Amino acid sequence: MKASESKRNNTIFIFFNFSEKMLRLLAFFTVVGLGSSLRDDSCRDYLYSECKMPVPVSEVHALTIEECKATCDVFASFNQCSFFSFNNPAAVDENCKIFADETIEEFLAGCNLRGQPLKDSLGNCFYNGATCPGSCVNCNPCTNNPCKGYLEIDCQNVGNGNPEESQNNLPEEGCRQFCFNLMNSSKLTFLTFLKEEEVCNCFQSGERNCKTQILTFDTDITCVP
Repeated sequence: MKASESKRNNTIFIFFNFSEKMLRLLAFFTVVGLGSSLRDDSCRDYLYSECKMPVPVSEVHALTIEECKATCDVFASFNQCSFFSFNNPAAVDENCKIFADETIEEFLAGCNLRGQPLKDSLGNCFYNGATCPGSCVNCNPCTNNPCKGYLEIDCQNVGNGNPEESQNNLPEEGCRQFCFNLMNSSKLTFLTFLKEEEVCNCFQSGERNCKTQILTFDTDITCVP
């Protein structure tokens, strides 16, 4: 084979390989959704705070969240990582914590503050109740979204700290209905609910400052914003 022909064949192979990877990446983000910079239109934009942290089965230092995920993968191989948390390595020494004694659902049930986006980039409301709210055309419960296992905790300054609408003495479902009903007229995109205080806040942005990222053991690292 001539050198020029060999070079041309290698170029075609590299181009095909690159194109295949790009198509896979595009397909992934089509399912996941790229999300907005305001953190208010994706299944990975949920947040929680004032949580009761379980005792970790391991605490290590990790320079990146990818390193922490790799540690979880090792523990998950013998059923000892249900989910893990990651903090800034410059702020916390043992910043990668592996948890196995609770499921993510049990852990989140112990969090006092819950925050969620109101609708996705297609206009579907984030709602997992029995009946989609009347102000919504369709609902997206995130049940089958590959990034539903990513969330953030220890959050402050949600929506720049300025709720557009607020209501006290509401249960959590009442809070969601309250924000959904005002979603269009007040241009709302995000809500937070304090369970013990029964305080409901609706925001025009999901921007926040969160100290801790959490992923379930089976959530892909590419879900991290």
